[in-house]
Amino acid sequence: MELAKDFPELAEAIRQWAIETQTMLPPTQQGWVNTFVARDQATQYNAPGGRINITSLPDTRSGS
Repeated sequence: MELAKDFPELAEAIRQWAIETQTMLPPTQQGWVNTFVARDQATQYNAPGGRINITSLPDTRSGS
């Protein structure tokens, strides 16, 4: 049953109640357990819960 569809006159009150109720809840907590393994001369970048920006630059070493 979807209250907002069944009782459209109460839709805004239901939305406000949901927003107010959600603000009273404790913040979400996440327990991270990660295992990262790089092998065989691999390069590994990890950012659990975040992001990684990688910019590839030309190899400027002489003799390459």
